[in-house]
Amino acid sequence: MKQKAQDKIEAKIYALEFEVRKLHGELAMGLSPGVTIKESYSTIEKINDDIKIYQYILRQINKC
Repeated sequence: MKQKAQDKIEAKIYALEFEVRKLHGELAMGLSPGVTIKESYSTIEKINDDIKIYQYILRQINKC
């Protein structure tokens, strides 16, 4: 069960990191589909916060 939890969290972290890279790439090309550039950066910031939370959870699981 512990391994499955680790795998799911690692997959979620990877997906969120991919989303951040995608958003940075869009911004670098001058794209901001449907939202302002400020909102895009805010979204990136919130996703990075989520990544930190998942990393914390993963560290706690690994301690067990």
